[in-house]
This record gives sequence, C-alpha cells and structure tokens, in this order.
Amino acid sequence: MLRDEAGGAMVASAIAGARMSAVNFAEVVSHFIHAGMPPDEVDAMLAPLPLIIVEADAALARMAGRLRQATAEAGLSLAACRTGFCDWSSKGFFALRRR
Repeated sequence: MLRDEAGGAMVASAIAGARMSAVNFAEVVSHFIHAGMPPDEVDAMLAPLPLIIVEADAALARMAGRLRQATAEAGLSLAACRTGFCDWSSKGFFALRRR
C-alpha cells in the first residue's frame, strides 16, 4: 500500500478507521527513518493513512500484554492485532477474531 505492493488496495480498505497505538506508530516511523527516508517524507507518506492513533498508557499496555495468551494459542504475535486479527470489545479489551 505504501510502496505499491501487491494487495495494497485490499489493505487500504481494511485499515479504514483502524486503531494503532502511538508506540506501534513510532515503530513504523522508525523503520522508514532507519531505512534512510528523510523525516519529512516519512510524515508525508504516513499522514494520509486512515488510522486512529491511540495514546499509549499503562491501561493500554496491560491490555496488550493480556493478548499474549490468545495470540500465542492461535500461533500469532501481538502484531497480528495490528493487521486485523483482533477487535476492540465492548468490555475494553481486545478479543481474537477467528478467520
């Protein structure tokens, strides 16, 4: 999607309104900075993404940490929740979505 990869259009439609923690967003930014992209180009590339950046605090860290059992049992990592395998539940925690 960011670099015209195959499947980019499918990803673009799937992430509309997606949530990403500020910590994970920092990881994305740092990936491109480490790869040599100038900061202003990174900002320009990421700004149009339809993401909601969620502030990282202790409550979010606890919720993310509690995902470990569910994601490990499914053979996934916490990164799976960044790619649509988890949903925010009405009880305030992530629940693994079976596909």
